Amino acid sequence: MMGISNLASYLERTPAWRREQRRAEYGDERDPATRAWLQSISPLAHADRISHPVLLAQGLNDARVPAMQSRELVEALGKQGTPVWSITASDEGHGFVRKANAEYLFLATVEFVRKLVEP
Repeated sequence: MMGISNLASYLERTPAWRREQRRAEYGDERDPATRAWLQSISPLAHADRISHPVLLAQGLNDARVPAMQSRELVEALGKQGTPVWSITASDEGHGFVRKANAEYLFLATVEFVRKLVEP
């Protein structure tokens, strides 16, 4: 569903209360060599290699992965013509837990597979 598209910008924009934990896990984006490495392994850096349809779902209140991360990938995939569906929920965080949103995402996923994945 949702995920980090650019590790360097993710670390920069992670809420302060989580930033040092994430830096310990991923590396410190303030160091130029680490930043270059983080960017080189980020999905956004390899978006040109993504050719299959992609479905992204993002809670706009996600405290773990900011919505900007999904928007960047949606934009990159759209520019290159890769089929991409983006579903956002203004009343969700990290995951779709509200019944109506979860049901909508499920039905959208079924339709996505039916239209874009099945032969």
